[in-house]
Amino acid sequence: MISLTPAKSTVEIGQRERLAHAVLFELILFFICWVIMLTVSDGSVAVATALVVSVSLTAMFCNYLFNVIFDRIYGEDRTSRTVALRIFHALCFEVTVLISTIPMFVFALDIGWLDALLFDLVFMLLALVYTYIFNWSFDQLRVRWIGPYPREPGSENYSV
Repeated sequence: MISLTPAKSTVEIGQRERLAHAVLFELILFFICWVIMLTVSDGSVAVATALVVSVSLTAMFCNYLFNVIFDRIYGEDRTSRTVALRIFHALCFEVTVLISTIPMFVFALDIGWLDALLFDLVFMLLALVYTYIFNWSFDQLRVRWIGPYPREPGSENYSV
């Protein structure tokens, strides 16, 4: 059975780390989406760039706010999150961004709402896979390069 129960972790993650996570996430995704938009769009470089920048800034804001709320509900001990919880996290985040960005596609590309939804869904599916891979990689590399999260096994502050 897949469990989505909130964790009981009391790990504290600093604001600088949260900001670094969100900015790094968006910079990599920005580059991927910008290359795709330039390749498949008939629009100008300026329109493609403006749209990707707008979507990216909106997603970055959503990323920060969403992860603060998600960590408060499910705990901040990210390395012990199950695959099911990571999939749930990625899906909820992408739906939040989707709802926030559809109007941007309508306006920037001068297309209908259904076309904007479909266009945004393609990017959402790409971002969904990317979100899972990025967050797993970030958590693993964070532990390797910085050390264990506070109050995690192997940390000086760990206690049962």
